[in-house]
Amino acid sequence: IVTGGDNFAGIFNHFHVKAFTKMMDEFDVPWAPIFGNHEYDFHSDLYYLSKQMLKSENIIFDVGPTNIDGFSNYLINIMDGDSIFYSLVMMDSNAEVFRYDGRGNRLYSYYDGIRPSQIEWYEDNINGLAKSEGRTVDTILFSHTALPQFNDAYYAIKNDTPLDGVTVKYNYGNMVEELGGCRYEYGMYEKMAELGSTKYHFFGHDHSNNTSLNYNGIDMTYIQNTGHNKGDQIGGTLIKIDSNKNVTHEIIMGNS
Repeated sequence: IVTGGDNFAGIFNHFHVKAFTKMMDEFDVPWAPIFGNHEYDFHSDLYYLSKQMLKSENIIFDVGPTNIDGFSNYLINIMDGDSIFYSLVMMDSNAEVFRYDGRGNRLYSYYDGIRPSQIEWYEDNINGLAKSEGRTVDTILFSHTALPQFNDAYYAIKNDTPLDGVTVKYNYGNMVEELGGCRYEYGMYEKMAELGSTKYHFFGHDHSNNTSLNYNGIDMTYIQNTGHNKGDQIGGTLIKIDSNKNVTHEIIMGNS
């Protein structure tokens, strides 16, 4: 099970993390979390939150390198004997950024994204996997928020306005909310396209959306909400990788 961030929220995160971890352990299967923006609520101690989750018997998790931005930047390698069959790239898309004037008055805020130091880490790991395996290793990226290219693809399809040099395709799902994630271009998509390893990106953040689009050969997909559903049904996204490394994904609703 992969949880896509905002696993708990609010001023009592230090208590919620214990209940969340207990709930995940009750499934009795391996689970892998990433952080969303709400783990950062009220300046929560992310090391403490991580330490509490790591008490789980079934968790697969690492806070990641301390010399780059974000927490929960790590890889999960799916093995086939001694060879890496597929790799899951888990990345923190960070939290909300606030801008103030010289008097301390808030001017505006925006949601951050996967930052340059993390993109460099991603490149190093993709190249490292290729070197160790003698081939490009297929990967799936999980982060809390979408990349700006998802927004471009969505409006190109909605308004029937083609993008120069870009092929976009609607896969499935609904957009109920406006894209609330990263609108700032750090260059993550360009690095993914350059390296050719990651063909699937799954994310959350906007609680009512479950849309999946394809942008130049990369599926960009909202995972189905499992918590703060704003009146929508709760479910999940089932991702399957077959023996030939073909990936399929579909929405599974709570009553299915």
